[in-house]
Amino acid sequence: FHTSMTGELIAAAVGNTVLRHSFEPTGYMPEVHPDSEVFRAAVDYMLHNPSGLLNAIFATRPRNLLGGAQAHDSAAWLSGTIIGHDVSAATNGKRSYQKMVLLGGGRLGPLYEVALRQVGLAPLIADADGAAIAGLLKAASALWPNRFEEHVGRAMELSIE
Repeated sequence: FHTSMTGELIAAAVGNTVLRHSFEPTGYMPEVHPDSEVFRAAVDYMLHNPSGLLNAIFATRPRNLLGGAQAHDSAAWLSGTIIGHDVSAATNGKRSYQKMVLLGGGRLGPLYEVALRQVGLAPLIADADGAAIAGLLKAASALWPNRFEEHVGRAMELSIE
């Protein structure tokens, strides 16, 4: 089991560091498309240079200042760097997992799927929100079996669909 605070780290970097200037004039990070060449290049860079995380994160700014990268390219580089590092850490150089389930959604789920495929893995995709609800209901039914038991089966079915 591997979990990370990817979204929180990206939000903190964009909102509270010098990197925020790479996302002006709007001040927010645009959505990253999973097919972005810049995103894939950043993932690849981190897969081959996992010890260079902080330098690669900071490289978002000079790419913007000196290379003329636009906000969407800065977003793709930053996301690819952090997600690429996370995938490198999660796989620990191993590419022979028999099964991997990706609990993800929102904006980051598809990006993680691309990064995992980039290392040769084909993750099974599960809805994170549905799985969280099913897990909470399962825990509640263990604590209060008479109140929640009928809802657990239905929630488990929804998270798997």
